[in-house]
Amino acid sequence: MDETVADDVEDWDSLSHIILISTIERKYNIKFNMKEIVNLQNVGELVNLILEKINL
Repeated sequence: MDETVADDVEDWDSLSHIILISTIERKYNIKFNMKEIVNLQNVGELVNLILEKINL
């Protein structure tokens, strides 16, 4: 699951990506900068970034 990428998800598009990032930011009260978002390669990297932002 950590290696999942956008191409693995049926009907994934840029709007889905924006909604996901926005939802995560609200849920965990964190903010991503554009460089962080653009550099994400897979779900595992997103999870690690979230954990880093919430200091776990």
